[in-house]
Amino acid sequence: MVMVMPMDEMTQKKRLIERVRDFPRLSVAVVGDIMLDVMRYGHSRATKEAAAFALKVDDGKTNYALGGAGNVAANIRSLGAQVDLYGVLGEDDAGRRIRALCKVVGITLIALKDGQTISKERYFSAEHGTCVFRADFGESPQTLLPLALQKTTELLKLFRLNAKRYSGIALSDYNKRVFRGDLGQRVLGIARRSKLVSIVDPKPENASLLLGGTLVRPNHEEAESIVGVKGLSDRELVRLLKQKMKSTYASITCGARGLVMYDGGFGDVVEAGILANHAAGLAVEKLGTAVVTAGELIRRITFRP
Repeated sequence: MVMVMPMDEMTQKKRLIERVRDFPRLSVAVVGDIMLDVMRYGHSRATKEAAAFALKVDDGKTNYALGGAGNVAANIRSLGAQVDLYGVLGEDDAGRRIRALCKVVGITLIALKDGQTISKERYFSAEHGTCVFRADFGESPQTLLPLALQKTTELLKLFRLNAKRYSGIALSDYNKRVFRGDLGQRVLGIARRSKLVSIVDPKPENASLLLGGTLVRPNHEEAESIVGVKGLSDRELVRLLKQKMKSTYASITCGARGLVMYDGGFGDVVEAGILANHAAGLAVEKLGTAVVTAGELIRRITFRP
């Protein structure tokens, strides 16, 4: 487990704020499954049909946001870093909306045209104040096939051309298409040769294809699936995860319990974990797909509620 050296609260806050203010100097690549998140709002009512439920959607209150790996990129960009987002999109309305959203927030989108864009639509009822159901599009078996060799080669070529200018790379896996083949392992190979920090967020189904990153960071349930053992202590689980994923560091998010990290002293990786905890707290306080700004993060560090 990480051994945290004693540090007074003011010194720790100062160091964390310095880390946040470093973001504008960073350039980060995000590779993964890009999706469109749609939030539709309306009024619910009962119908004459048995057990039927209707929602009258107000088209003027529909919000669109970058989802999946796109949300990862949006959060990094919101903190001030330069971001290139790699993936695949369909030549469809959802894909066009994603391209437009990236342009608005200043994300450089490097996406090949292939298949159908995945979108997730959440419907919110004014009467209930919560999401009442979700509809997913673009996830039929035909649209979730692994990337063809040609597409993998094209993405790798583009990433290799840009790799030297990145500070790090995030591999954001949602087990849709991008990491079902060997793209992840080949991207990580380029990252190692370019001496880039690599953060891997794997789904258990693709974990064996995403070995050797700097930091691996699944949630608790995913970590148990990856190592194939349940009921371990946090300490045992995170150690086994690091070993299984052949990573330099390992982190497991544990919901309300925060996160647990393994290996190293009180340095960059632990400070990153503390910042992630603050950012996660801010994100869950927001409705729908959210991003956290550098200003919000600094205020949370300074005026911790």
